[in-house]
Amino acid sequence: MRLLWFAALTVVLAHGSDKITVYESDHFELITDGSKGRAQDLLGQFERVRSFFIQVLALQEPLMKARVVVFDAEKDFRELAPSEVAAAFYTPLPHRDIIAIGGLKRPGEQHLVVHEYLHMLSRYTDLDLPLWLNEGIAELYSTIQPLGKKIQVGTPIPGHIQQLRNEWPPLERIVAVDHNSPLYNRRAHAGSFYAASWALVHMLSLSPDYRAGYKQMASGIGVGKPADEVFRSVYGRTLQQVEKDLQNYIQGQRVMTILFDTQFDKSYDKVQPRESTSYEWSIARADLLTANRKFAAARTLLELLAKAEPSRPEAWESLAFLHWLSREDPTRERSGEALVKAFELKSSHPNLAYHSPSLTRDAKVSGIALRALMQQYPDYTDGRIRLAEHLLYAGDFAQSYDEIKKLKRISRRQAPRCFPVLIQASWRLKKFEESRVAASQFKGLARTDADQTSAKAWFTYAMREPPPERPTPNSASAATPIAAASSAVASSAAETDSPPLRIPDEFPLEDAGTDVVRDSGGPRLVTAKLSFIEGLLVNLECKNPQAILTVQSGVGLTRLLIEDPSNVNLSADGEAKMELTCGPQSNRIKAGYFPRENQTQKTVGALATLEFLK
Repeated sequence: MRLLWFAALTVVLAHGSDKITVYESDHFELITDGSKGRAQDLLGQFERVRSFFIQVLALQEPLMKARVVVFDAEKDFRELAPSEVAAAFYTPLPHRDIIAIGGLKRPGEQHLVVHEYLHMLSRYTDLDLPLWLNEGIAELYSTIQPLGKKIQVGTPIPGHIQQLRNEWPPLERIVAVDHNSPLYNRRAHAGSFYAASWALVHMLSLSPDYRAGYKQMASGIGVGKPADEVFRSVYGRTLQQVEKDLQNYIQGQRVMTILFDTQFDKSYDKVQPRESTSYEWSIARADLLTANRKFAAARTLLELLAKAEPSRPEAWESLAFLHWLSREDPTRERSGEALVKAFELKSSHPNLAYHSPSLTRDAKVSGIALRALMQQYPDYTDGRIRLAEHLLYAGDFAQSYDEIKKLKRISRRQAPRCFPVLIQASWRLKKFEESRVAASQFKGLARTDADQTSAKAWFTYAMREPPPERPTPNSASAATPIAAASSAVASSAAETDSPPLRIPDEFPLEDAGTDVVRDSGGPRLVTAKLSFIEGLLVNLECKNPQAILTVQSGVGLTRLLIEDPSNVNLSADGEAKMELTCGPQSNRIKAGYFPRENQTQKTVGALATLEFLK
């Protein structure tokens, strides 16, 4: 058996170590089995482009250096490429960002460098961009070039212009493309998709008629709103009107460019290679196999490498993620075993520590890993949130609260993970008002439909009545401090009247028959049943911070108090318009409200739902 695996390993490591070179700069690790000159040029380009984007766009960076794999033979690259049209590609593995570049050296290879690096940077933004916008931005900035003491972006791409003049794909198809679309994957169609995406982003970001609304447009698209809806709201143009403008823009003789008052950093242009082995090349290939879901081949290669170099942790690091991603072991035992083995071999892989709660069910192992991660990277916000999550689910509410309170600033991308931890930890520590304030803030920040649903569920969680105090037995004073603390945590976790440690599967307040009552004791939840009234909305009286609706129906005038506008569900029947301004109204509506008299405001209920009727 030993002879068999040794023979297989000899085949796997067929590349001679003298052919493999590794170049390391401050932000990239480039490994290649090809030309050293090409490798140096590409690494210098990556560093120059990175310097520009970090300055101009103020983007954050990953913890680990991105790995760039440059192939000498096109056939080796083609075995790992995700599609037949790819000349290079970026793959966002959980343990490392990898950019692979094919063996065919093309004119203007910097275009590939910029395009794929921008795909990598988009992973660390707050926006989830659709393919047309993601690829269009990458194509636009791929034209980056020095111009005197400035940097120019937006130079027309002749191939794209010619492609669109020969074949115009409907914009409706372009904005609907996803990763499975033939328009994106097949060589015969990919050219028109990239060309149209480039042209659309070029016009939206640089043309005088559209550039003022570009950021608002990107924000709307980035939270999942349809392109047609965003174009209407931002530009007052339908998708068809935007397409007509785009055709005129491409057919015209004047295309805008933009100049940035900065220069490329050329200090990395002559980075020297370090000694390398076929082990590193094989690890890179195995990770690319994993990225392309060729799990069996990747696992065989990594297991051989682990046996060939038993003192190195890299193969075990990659195996831990492979077992997790392949989901071949639902108990996560194999990924956990590989994780422990990598740590035993002194792995300092930050992403291995970050993902440790997902890789193993051993809370002690992941807790140690996360604390070590925060010692190494104390300003790593995502890591701090992950540690706070881990402590919360382990029942250590005080430590979880302390960790989340160390954060000084979070992004919108981090809010859906940060706020639920703060809401739960503070609620469990009986900091009810802080929990409710955090829940209100989360509602205000939520942008996507999923985030809004989550925020509303957590708002319900925070607003519930706290459990009654339980008397502490006198005998507890005789217990040791450790035993008493353990008993208190166990008792708290076992309380049936406390909320669960997960996102609650609850309905919105009005659907759950739960009313929020605010009195001298603060906000509290009570069980209540909605009443409904249908009629003519005759007036909206705007007050600060509340408002009052007056409805004319068969029973006369009914006044309803709007206590919290963000907690009122709005809907429309068919083509009915949802338009409200302060003052007299004339809309037919159906209102759902909690019967609750307010003598000061002279209202009979608190508005919960408002449906506009045709």
